[in-house]
Amino acid sequence: MDAVCRELNLSYHYFIKYFKKVMGLSFVDYLNYRRVKKAERLLLTRDISITEVGFEVGIPNMAQFYKMFKRYNHCSPKEFKQRMKNEGGRVSLEADVPPVPSVVS
Repeated sequence: MDAVCRELNLSYHYFIKYFKKVMGLSFVDYLNYRRVKKAERLLLTRDISITEVGFEVGIPNMAQFYKMFKRYNHCSPKEFKQRMKNEGGRVSLEADVPPVPSVVS
């Protein structure tokens, strides 16, 4: 986050307040949402392990990756991949602005 603040030439406190005001969620929640959406795309479009997906999206700790993935999808990455395969992959893979997750971290 410090790099983002430096790049934008904004103080940390101003940035986090402004981001939340504009986006409706914290920068960290937004970043995590984007990581999960990228993980969904990778699970459905590439033949790589779930561990590799975690590394690709910047979450090398598998326990943390599973917890975050479940927070947004209410299932594990493996269950998500199987469900999408069975349903024909009907999921929005766009990285749009997320709803605020129901689970507070």
